[in-house]
Amino acid sequence: MGALHEGHASLIRKARKENDIVTVSIFVNPLQFGKNEDFKKYPRPMRNDIGICRQNDVDYVFHPDARQFCRADSLTEVGVKKISDVYCGKFRQGHFKGVATIVLKLFNVIQPANVYFGEKDFQQLFIIKKLVRDLNVPVRIIACPTVREKTGLAISSRNAYLNECEKQLAPLIYGTLQEARKKVIRGGLKTAAGVRKFVRTKLSPLIKGVRGLSSSPLKNKLRNVIESFYDGLVSIGRKERFAGVIALTALLWAICSFGLYLGLKSVNIQLNFWQSVFMLSMTGVAAVIPAAPGSLGTMEYFVILGLGIFGIEGNHAFSFAVIHRFFSWFSPVLLGMLVLIKNQLSFGDLKKKATQN
Repeated sequence: MGALHEGHASLIRKARKENDIVTVSIFVNPLQFGKNEDFKKYPRPMRNDIGICRQNDVDYVFHPDARQFCRADSLTEVGVKKISDVYCGKFRQGHFKGVATIVLKLFNVIQPANVYFGEKDFQQLFIIKKLVRDLNVPVRIIACPTVREKTGLAISSRNAYLNECEKQLAPLIYGTLQEARKKVIRGGLKTAAGVRKFVRTKLSPLIKGVRGLSSSPLKNKLRNVIESFYDGLVSIGRKERFAGVIALTALLWAICSFGLYLGLKSVNIQLNFWQSVFMLSMTGVAAVIPAAPGSLGTMEYFVILGLGIFGIEGNHAFSFAVIHRFFSWFSPVLLGMLVLIKNQLSFGDLKKKATQN
């Protein structure tokens, strides 16, 4: 799916040694992501991926457009029964069906003789082998060892999501399994129940650590905002583009602040421009806090709180909060509804388009 790392590079190198032509497919498959998974934020560093392919002497990179490769009118899907519904598949309904469908499409388009998969995604590897065997796909599946960091943690694109604490906890899984394996070989563990007890005991610090990481909705939302901001900075790339984004952002803030300044003037609230900028910041803080849809109630509270700092009494501040709500939220929503009606679109259509993009 892209975001290539040393694990992918090891597959490419093996393919290069064993074949005359090497093709790498890079495609973030929307069909294998669940409703609340990370499809939109999944890393897509295409320039870096192409660089890794060049360094490893790849002949072709196949990078299809999602709208063409996963057409909205497609009615066909591929699934491998039973083995797709256990382990990882039990918690990610439809995931392996999406994987199998796209992998088969890739086989049909590229028509490779040999295909290289890492053992890290072991259930996926087993499912693809079963798919090839059951459907008589003329391709040979070659399993390659998992590449790990020095800590024992399997190298993965999603490791970027781990904070420092999680990076220290995660290798405990592999280390514990290796320790249990040695004990079984030496005869120290002789039953499945004994292995389970040993693993659970050893992993208790990890379980406690994960529970400790579960945080409040506010903390999660703040973390998402920071991550989104960082992802945005990374996507900007070049310095000149970054300067342009900063300039446009400053212009947008100036326009919004001036509009707020005029709105305050219209209801006889005498604040200067910079005080209006502060009020705009207060509404921004309100939007970050988990609350009802559209920050209903939270935004009004922060508007009243902000105006109270400048000596505006509660009733007067509340009146402005209601007016501000109407013009800043309800009117754009109403306009959006009219656009949907005019174009004969539903919320389901918008959701489908967003998933495809």
